[in-house]
Amino acid sequence: ESGISVRVESERSQHTNKKLAVMLLAQKLAEHHAGQAGNFAQAQYAQLYQVERGNPKMTFVGAIFKEK
Repeated sequence: ESGISVRVESERSQHTNKKLAVMLLAQKLAEHHAGQAGNFAQAQYAQLYQVERGNPKMTFVGAIFKEK
């Protein structure tokens, strides 16, 4: 559920108002989904540069790579 609502009372005909409301609702839902997709893409891109380091079991140092 998106929580988006529309209200149309511009025409005298209830059927025409309903058609207009459905069209406006579809337009607002499309905008909402496009915004969510953009936010998701930005979050995914931001995760590319967040390096997560682990807890190494073995550490090697020096030019001949002796175990620490």
